[in-house]
Amino acid sequence: GRTSSSKRVRTAPGLHDHVKRLMARLMNDGDHETWKDVTGVLRMVQGDSEQATANRQAIAKKPLFFDRMGTLLEGASPDQAEQVMYLLSQLAFLNEDTSTLIVGTRGVLPRLVDMAYDDDSESARLEVARLLNNLAGASPQAAAYIGNQPAMVDALR
Repeated sequence: GRTSSSKRVRTAPGLHDHVKRLMARLMNDGDHETWKDVTGVLRMVQGDSEQATANRQAIAKKPLFFDRMGTLLEGASPDQAEQVMYLLSQLAFLNEDTSTLIVGTRGVLPRLVDMAYDDDSESARLEVARLLNNLAGASPQAAAYIGNQPAMVDALR
């Protein structure tokens, strides 16, 4: 979304470096440092400050970032998947275009379904609920897409 103020808010120092390193690491299947960068990006997009909003908007202009997040999810441990889902939920918050992009990202919805069925992890189910809420709340197209996925609807029952 757009801000109503006419001044331009700059992204956080280091955001582009974190995103660039994260994407480079993901091209090489990631490693421990990958998760440090996921955490770094997450810290920069959390909250409702003008800078966090500017950071989310900057990342939203990088569709390849979302493709890499989907790929990362495919091989992520349950804890890592929760971290990625939380990052995606922060990026989706009140952002229609990003929400639509996320639901169309390969790997995201299948992992959401798996996490929704995880009876051993309340936190996983909470991350699923948070992400779905932010996706559907920001984008009617994302809400319709989610509602048309039988596996997702069954998982939510």
